[in-house]
Amino acid sequence: MSLKYHDPPGFVDDLTEENKKLWSQQISSFMLTDRVTPTLEPQFYDATKVMEKDPQNDAKITWIAFPKQVKIANPADHKRWKVADAARDVQDEYCEWSIKRDDKGKMLRIVFCNEGPEYYKFLGKYQPDTLVELYQTLNPGFDIKKADLFDQQGVYNPRNKWNNNTNTGSIMHLIQDANTLGAEAFGDPSTFADGARATVLRKRLDGTPITDADELIRCSGYGNPNRNSDPHIGAEVNTFARSGAMVTLKNPVGLYIDSISWGQIEAPDGDDPSKWWKWTRGREGTYMRAEFEVPSDKPYVLGDLLVKGVALEFGGQLADFISISLTGHASDMDGQNQITPRLCSEPSSNRNDAISHKKNLR
Repeated sequence: MSLKYHDPPGFVDDLTEENKKLWSQQISSFMLTDRVTPTLEPQFYDATKVMEKDPQNDAKITWIAFPKQVKIANPADHKRWKVADAARDVQDEYCEWSIKRDDKGKMLRIVFCNEGPEYYKFLGKYQPDTLVELYQTLNPGFDIKKADLFDQQGVYNPRNKWNNNTNTGSIMHLIQDANTLGAEAFGDPSTFADGARATVLRKRLDGTPITDADELIRCSGYGNPNRNSDPHIGAEVNTFARSGAMVTLKNPVGLYIDSISWGQIEAPDGDDPSKWWKWTRGREGTYMRAEFEVPSDKPYVLGDLLVKGVALEFGGQLADFISISLTGHASDMDGQNQITPRLCSEPSSNRNDAISHKKNLR
């Protein structure tokens, strides 16, 4: 097979050798559920199950971290920033944050994360002590105990008190209902469907292909059209599929904090604030967590910075400048795998055609 196993998100090194194999099997099982089948997604594949063929190519797909639905409902900047900061349940662009403030409410520290909850549920089941250690190491200054993270039956609680709000400065992974790997890959409400269902080609009644991002997502029924992420992911993946390529998500499967634009973020003394942005999870190209805090030797704090000339008060002001990404991977790009486009009323391609194309990739 082309890929020996699916690596953990961000290439992190938390797992034992045995559990690395189990994690890979879990990712493969996601790809083989009823939601991602050869019938429904004939051009989507699992690289640990097939031999990829050249030519191959990657496509990084990026979008803005600030929740589009909040912006639509609240056009005024101050109001939308306030709403987005009020609860992580509205932070639905695969990026969530939590803020530590002083007793006057001024921002001291902010942590952004976009690692999915599945990995932590996996740790809670197979390596609970590792999970506790990660919480303690990545959230210094908090008295985090194992009993805080697990229920009385020993099951990990993703919405525990150290990972359930925007106003403590402690955060570990995503908790918003749509911010999951299942969402990432499957889209119900999750991104394997953005990645997988988007490989189904669509056409209008007059036979012309559907390529517009909003029209495509509404036709195929994956994800949420009112997000920055879902329509864009689907449209980019569908572009690969229209070329006749077989498509998957690049290893390691995950969404990542791609970058932050610093041009309009200013410190009072003219210093470079990008120096204080610290990546704390993942590695270059696959970062999943970042902390932002002014050094203690400075006579000011984060709340004294200016963002587009306005004092930094909300995490949403920074989310406006943060890009999130995932990377699609295309194989066998010779144009021979393209399935006949389907109408919006048709849920799947012909199963025999789908199986034939799967065999061609092997």
